[in-house]
Parts: sequence; structure tokens; C-alpha cells
Amino acid sequence: MYDLTDKYRQLLDIAEDVDSDLLSDTLESIHDAIEVKAESTAAVIKEIEKDVTGLKSEIDRLTKRKQAYENNVKRLKQHLLESLEKANIQKVKGHKFTVSTRFNAPHAVITDENMIPVQFIKTVETIDKSGLTALLKTSEGKNVKGAYLQKTKSLQIR
Repeated sequence: MYDLTDKYRQLLDIAEDVDSDLLSDTLESIHDAIEVKAESTAAVIKEIEKDVTGLKSEIDRLTKRKQAYENNVKRLKQHLLESLEKANIQKVKGHKFTVSTRFNAPHAVITDENMIPVQFIKTVETIDKSGLTALLKTSEGKNVKGAYLQKTKSLQIR
């Protein structure tokens, strides 16, 4: 945790709850020398980035947990279906639930993709942006219509 003054601590505290415009306005209202403001804002950025990293880890953990639950539900349903079929029972009425088997709508099963008629094959076209960028950097790239090279700036905090 960085040693932040109260003004920048408040900025960090509201970062989660406000939109980017209000965050920018709050930062603009802090009247410090540009060097102090840059240093303190960089500290706030690093704290928020740390929170983002933590949230990503938690999302990954919860996603894995959710997948495990979904797999267990799938296995339990399959086991119950097989048990009902073995017992030749199509419906069980309980106090809380009614469990029954049913036939699903028919669906296509692909056994050999190479033999499927072409009208059933979807092709998605995408632009090769890295290849296009490489071409635009050459002298031949000057003749490409519909695209151009653009230089932008970003902030680096070390």
C-alpha cells in the first residue's frame, strides 16, 4: 500500500463507485504541483491495478467452482436418468419434485465434417490486423484503401 495523502486516498476510495468522468473531475479538483499529482495518481493507478488482478484471480477461482458444480449437476442428472431407465420408470411424483424422462428434439450428430454439404458450413471472415499493420509499414502499404497507420500514446508507470 502506498502512502497517499487524504485527497488521493479519497480518490482511490471512490474509484470503484463512480464513472470515469467523475473520477477525472475529482482528480482535476486536486490542486497539487504536477510532479506531486503525477506521483500520487500513479500510486492510485497501481492500487487499482492490484485490485483488478485480485478480482481476476477471484473470477477465475469462481469460474472453476461454477464449472465443477455444473459438471456435478450433469453427472447427477445422467445417473438419475440411467437409474430410472434401468427400473423402467418414466415418472416419479414426490412431495417437492416430479422427476420424469422424456425424449428430446432430434439433433444432428456430425460423424465426418468433410462429408457435410457446403451450404451447411459457415465461414467467418476476419481481418488480419497484424498482417495489415505490417503491410501498412511498407512502401506498398501506401496503396491500401480502407486503413491507415495511427500512432497513439500511452502512459508507462515503472
